[in-house]
Amino acid sequence: MLVQRVVELVEATSFPGLDRAQILAALVAVLGAAGLVSVRDFPLGGRHRLALLVAEPLPWGRSAVGVELAWPGPTDALLGRLSRDAEHPAVDALVVVGTSTGHRWVPRQIAGVPVHPATIHLAPDASLPG
Repeated sequence: MLVQRVVELVEATSFPGLDRAQILAALVAVLGAAGLVSVRDFPLGGRHRLALLVAEPLPWGRSAVGVELAWPGPTDALLGRLSRDAEHPAVDALVVVGTSTGHRWVPRQIAGVPVHPATIHLAPDASLPG
């Protein structure tokens, strides 16, 4: 299942302390090396964008997973983004990536779309700016 594969790839990778843009670039590289296609800043309509939309390449791709970053922690803004993400017809599941287990508060489902937490691992002595 694509969403489980995305979670496993995220959680199996150790990232140095980077900013959000660098983390997204690293995720695209990791997912690409695994044969997945990622689109950064996927347009949801208006000014709203999804951090990453991930799919298997055609002709195998049957679903797409949205990826959102959840640090420095849970916020109402993040819940709003997840709700908008879940309403888009291209999104079949969501993965919420955080730096600790604090992001695991996310609901299991939003608007019928499954939501899965994934913990990003920072390299020793690394930190993420807020």
